[in-house]
Amino acid sequence: GGAYGAAQPTHDPHTVAPLPCVADNGRAATSATDAGQQSAVSVAYNMANTSWSALDGTPLCFSWPFLGETLEPTDVLVTLNTGERLHPFGTSTFPNRERNEKHCIVLFVDLGNRVVPTGDNDCAARADATPTPDSCAFYPTRFELVGDVTFVGPGAGDGPWGQDDVRLVSGRGLAKDGWPRGPHPYVRGPSLIGAHLTRITEATRSGDDGANDCYAVYSAEQCQYRLRFFYSGGYSSNGVSGIRPTDFERYWRVRAADGQLVERANVEYTFADGG
Repeated sequence: GGAYGAAQPTHDPHTVAPLPCVADNGRAATSATDAGQQSAVSVAYNMANTSWSALDGTPLCFSWPFLGETLEPTDVLVTLNTGERLHPFGTSTFPNRERNEKHCIVLFVDLGNRVVPTGDNDCAARADATPTPDSCAFYPTRFELVGDVTFVGPGAGDGPWGQDDVRLVSGRGLAKDGWPRGPHPYVRGPSLIGAHLTRITEATRSGDDGANDCYAVYSAEQCQYRLRFFYSGGYSSNGVSGIRPTDFERYWRVRAADGQLVERANVEYTFADGG
C-alpha cells in the first residue's frame, strides 16, 4: 500500500517517525508512492477526532470487489494474540481510487508494536508493551467480517458472463488467520490470490485513472489480452515503490496450459494448441 503521511518503524508503539523522501532510481514521485495526506485520511475515514497517526493502516484484500457504501468499521473484527478483539477506528477504500483496487478494504487499528513475534515473547495485553526493542510482542491472529459488506461477483455458473450478469453476496463470516496459523507478518510478503485473463477491446481498455491502460503504454496491435493479478499483503516488493508495465520480466512468469513458461516481454511464444 501507499504511505499515509507518517511512518517509519520505531520501537515505541505510540509514536511515529517522519517518512523521509528519498530518490527512487530516477523514477517520478508519482511512481514512488501513493500517499494520502493526513487531512484527507481524517475525512475519508471519519477520524477527525481520533489520534490516528500512531495507528496501523493496512489493506485487507479479497478476490471480489465490494460496495464501499456497505462498509462500516464495526463490520471488521481483529483478534490479537493477547485475546483482545478490536474494531477499526476507521475503514475506507481511500486511497484506492482506481477500479482495479476496489477489492481492498483499508483499515486503521492498533495491530502491533513492530516487535518480531517468536512464539515466546507474546504480550499478555497491549498495555504490557514497552517502547524498547526487548518488549513483548502483540500482533493480529485473525481478521473477520462480522457485518454485511456486499461483494460484487460474476453471475452463477461457469460463464461466459455478460457485462450486467453479476451477483451481490454478503461477506459476513469471511475470515483469515494471522500468525502462527497464517503467514508471519514480518516474514511473508505479498500473496497472489487470483488472476483473470480477458481480451482488451475499446469498451474495456479504460477505467483506470491517469491514462495508464495498455493503449497508453503500447501500440494498439500489442494490446490484445490483459492479465489482471489480485494480491493480498501488499503488491510491490517493498510496499512503497511503484511497479511499471515494463517490469514484467522482473516480477512475474506465466505458465501456459501446455506447461511452457512465459518469462520474457516482447518475445513471441507458440503454444501446443496453436495459440
